[in-house]
Amino acid sequence: MGESTATSGGTAWFVVLYARPSTRKHKKWELDGFIECPSNGECLLWDDGKRNVVSRSTLTPAEIANIRDGDEFGFGAYEVQIQEAMAAPRPPVPVIKPATPQLQPLATRNPAKRPLDDGLDLNAPPVKATRGFVSPFASVQAKANNWHLDENEKSAYIEGRIANKLREHQRDGILFMYERLTKCPGGAILADDMGLGKSIQTISTCLALLKNNAIAVKSPADFSTYSSSCTAYPFLICSYDMVLRHHGRLAPLNFDVLVCDEAHRLKNPDAKLRTALESIGAERRLLLTGTPLQNELCELYSLLDFTQPGRLGTSAEFAALVKES
Repeated sequence: MGESTATSGGTAWFVVLYARPSTRKHKKWELDGFIECPSNGECLLWDDGKRNVVSRSTLTPAEIANIRDGDEFGFGAYEVQIQEAMAAPRPPVPVIKPATPQLQPLATRNPAKRPLDDGLDLNAPPVKATRGFVSPFASVQAKANNWHLDENEKSAYIEGRIANKLREHQRDGILFMYERLTKCPGGAILADDMGLGKSIQTISTCLALLKNNAIAVKSPADFSTYSSSCTAYPFLICSYDMVLRHHGRLAPLNFDVLVCDEAHRLKNPDAKLRTALESIGAERRLLLTGTPLQNELCELYSLLDFTQPGRLGTSAEFAALVKES
């Protein structure tokens, strides 16, 4: 059974997944949110940003007290799955609209810059793979004569048809992740805001590691968009719900890299999902999140410790280190 209900001022709060009612055997949980359960039983389902009430329901005090991690039940127009009890979330940060920019005459604007060198041949035929899947990081293979993020010995090879879509901050992100994931143990957190291209950066990094050696894990439809040269199947893509149900079958597969999207869901080190992912045992871990950590040092430490376990000592040692710096 899960932990006891957390209360704040007589109100219980829970982190949940929710979706429209479904008759499927394995439900597909679509959205993250919070349930607020005050003492009067008039409960609210909030969205992930705690800006909008999604649904309402009435629960008795006994029903609220008996809620445990993993419970599933109807809540208004939705079905919910309890992830964990929590303290009251911080109020949402107000969104400040930027001032309207002053438009310049067309003649004074800076000309658009090409994101890549003019010498890049985007029409070159794709390089045919000459090998199948090999053990990751076993040996460095010869690289094709396409674009490289870096011109040194450990350059990250990216196919031209992906390279021509990358912006400068995305190239920097790929280099950052590539450098840290080639180490063992290694790991990184990519915390770009929504819309800055975390998916293409992650896919490019995984393919760069795969080109040089082999590896990884990430998101479904994007791989078919950006990669057609994988003749083997080195990527396993699954939801957190599937990990919770089948982590015992995943652990023996010896994954080289674990990529976790929506990583803010791993803040609680005692949550079932966190424990299931740790049991997989991948020594290289990449976390992706666009959700702010609300300036909580313990949350930052929790994600850093999941990325590279033990690297920063205990939570108290990490707090002292931050205070000293």
